[in-house]
Amino acid sequence: MVMIIVFIFALYWTQRQKHGAGSGQWHLSPEYMVKRDLVSALQDLRGKRPFSQQEFNLLQKLLTDSDWRIRCRALDALRYGKFQNQEQYEKAVKATIKCLEDKEWVVRSYALRTLAGLSAKEAIPFILPLLNDPKPEVREDAKTVLKKWGY
Repeated sequence: MVMIIVFIFALYWTQRQKHGAGSGQWHLSPEYMVKRDLVSALQDLRGKRPFSQQEFNLLQKLLTDSDWRIRCRALDALRYGKFQNQEQYEKAVKATIKCLEDKEWVVRSYALRTLAGLSAKEAIPFILPLLNDPKPEVREDAKTVLKKWGY
């Protein structure tokens, strides 16, 4: 009985050290926090004004970030964003299409929702292969987007 209690305590202590004492959250690196704050400010725009060229360039860079959570946040900002001109919109669509090939299924799913939000029907040929994606969530999102567009 004592061994079980010691084991449970050791497991608890290890998890507490790994995830932050009493925080109940995973440890987030300072680099992640800075990027998260940057993209959150762009998410908060929600179409209130167009992205400046500098903001748009930052979003494009964040779409290729090594952290999938940042890539998802950047896609979300694009989904609800407002663009200065047609060129910015086309670059946003092109960058989002690239995200359909992401190794993380959740990024592919966000990319599908972003393309739907942008009404980017020109992406249909790139969406069709996702009907056979290994993750059922991605397959369902692909079906939803195509149905929304009448396919």
